[in-house]
Amino acid sequence: MLDRALVVQEPSDDARLVEKALETGWRGVLWVGRRGSGRSFALERAAEGLAGRGRTAVRISPHDHADGCPAFVRPSERSDSGGAVTPIFIIDDLDRLPEDQRDELLSRLLADFSDAVILATAGESPWVRGMHAPLRVVRIMPCGPDEALDLLRSQRARPVSPVVASHLAHELDGRAGSIVEVAAALSDDQLEGTRALPDPLPLATAVRTELALWGEHLTEPEKRAALVASVSIINRVDVMLAAAEIDQDALLRGRFTDQIDLHGGRFRVARPSTRQFVHESASVAERTDVHERLAAELRRAGEDRAASWHASLAALAGQPERADEVLDLACGALEAGDSAWAYAAAMEAASQSRPEEGERALLVAGIAALNCGWVRDAADALASVLGSGDRDISTRALAPYVFARTCCQGEVPIAELERLEEVAAEPRCLGGAVAVAASLSAQLGLVGRARKLLDRRSYDECQLGPRFIEWIELRVAEKGAASVETLRAGVALAAELGPVMFGSALPDSAQSAVRRWSPAFMAGATPLVRAYERVARACLDAAEGRQREAAASLIEAAADTPIWIPFCGAGVQLLRRMESDRVEKLSRVGHAAIDVCVFTACSREERAAAESGERWRTPRKVRLTARENEVARIVATGLTNGEAASRLGVSIRTIEVHLSRIYRKLDVRSRSELAFLISAVQQDSESSDTSGLGA
Repeated sequence: MLDRALVVQEPSDDARLVEKALETGWRGVLWVGRRGSGRSFALERAAEGLAGRGRTAVRISPHDHADGCPAFVRPSERSDSGGAVTPIFIIDDLDRLPEDQRDELLSRLLADFSDAVILATAGESPWVRGMHAPLRVVRIMPCGPDEALDLLRSQRARPVSPVVASHLAHELDGRAGSIVEVAAALSDDQLEGTRALPDPLPLATAVRTELALWGEHLTEPEKRAALVASVSIINRVDVMLAAAEIDQDALLRGRFTDQIDLHGGRFRVARPSTRQFVHESASVAERTDVHERLAAELRRAGEDRAASWHASLAALAGQPERADEVLDLACGALEAGDSAWAYAAAMEAASQSRPEEGERALLVAGIAALNCGWVRDAADALASVLGSGDRDISTRALAPYVFARTCCQGEVPIAELERLEEVAAEPRCLGGAVAVAASLSAQLGLVGRARKLLDRRSYDECQLGPRFIEWIELRVAEKGAASVETLRAGVALAAELGPVMFGSALPDSAQSAVRRWSPAFMAGATPLVRAYERVARACLDAAEGRQREAAASLIEAAADTPIWIPFCGAGVQLLRRMESDRVEKLSRVGHAAIDVCVFTACSREERAAAESGERWRTPRKVRLTARENEVARIVATGLTNGEAASRLGVSIRTIEVHLSRIYRKLDVRSRSELAFLISAVQQDSESSDTSGLGA
């Protein structure tokens, strides 16, 4: 008697799960989960993995047979060639059929094909436990941050930031299918965490389908109230009711509170996906109308800055008179450590300003983006400021721009710094920019360049403070790894950065945001400042013999801060060294952090090694088979496992087996590391067909 107990599945090797079910007497697998949970995704991965080896897929769609039982495949049609072929029947959304048709379908398939494999999906339903068909039921649970990260890394050749994976898992309620769908709509830079994600995220199909019935039951005032709740930056119930022109009793009687909670005079959208649905379902005209209503009600309620924000979003043309108030919102968000909201508000202020007055807002936007880890957005905004005619603002942007550009391209933009020195208006800010360049050069191993930069100017008034200069001078004096003394200075430096890195480069009117902060409240700091503090402490822990504590701290920090940025990737280099020394086996988050750093930091290390006359990396001499060599090169170009299988005419499972062997032989852990290694070897051995990977 087969045990009907449900199996709880996280994203994994679906084909292997089916094989194990078949080995224990089951005739197939039924994946059960809510819409967007990834049940169809799991089914397709399993079908692809099982294809070949005497099996052929036959798809049966309940959607095509809504008025009657689907047509069945007769035994005589099992194989065109007459050979013994095991059919794999694929039935997505089996629960779409009426129960009697569903039972008949499964009974006929199992009776007519004694060796058939059935792969099916269904939503959560009581009939699953009472099902008579011998199918292993697998319940797909919501993805956590780690599972979302695994899922996205399996789909992409380029890296995925652990911070982004965690955000997608939270915003999409852990639905694997929705996570994959939304990720496909994002750019590589966004998934790597170097550009801001859209807010709200693109609407997933499963969310639209699930909430469509709720939306249809709302009256027009209720729909307006839902839209107000989804876009308002002030969560006061009285403002929402006035803007939507509806009373609270009417809301409580209807379906509105199914998705939006009201408590203590405040409202809260129950789930991020509800906000995505409401926002996407409204037209531009409806959103504009709601912003106008909110602006008027917030102005009456004395919330002038918030009113200016909504008024600017409702405007069809720029409103320069509102720009300063919106920029004040951005600076207030920086004060609270919310650099993401600060970036959005500052960019809106820049769009509302007159062309000649927008540089101040772009400066705030660039610093806010940098503090989120969005280094490409930061570099773009700050580059616009540097090209402006305001010498004071241009000079203030120098230090954060040098930092952002180095993070983006892997080398310090010395030539640009020298060119911009000529137009600098503020020695203090210029000193800060040169100090940043010296610091980054020292971290990259370019000690000679760092010394020259330090000798060029006095740093008594460096905008980053005396601790920064102390740390640079200690680091420049060392030839090898940083000493414990330098690491302790780094911890002290991180503690004195303030809540906003480069906060003193902000316009004078915005600097109050960084003066009312105490280092004791690191939780109120921006993600980049928190990353600096945690990386510095982890490096010090490792230097003093507390390697396991250092690894655990860095892996925890990687989930919500850009740890690949501080000290030019020192935290990620430490993780890699600890794993190679077998101090700590890294989690998927640790490997993903390394992936991001490899893509952004490899060029830094190559340039540093080139100046010191050393190679950045010498690949191990290993021997790959001809097929492994072929698979490695194809996958390194960015093709998915499915695309590689199609090109080589093999199954996806074959590609997976080859990749596991390749990873083990080459000592790499991801597609991005494999791509980088092959690229490096090809540059070293242009004339060799095997490029050092083995013949």
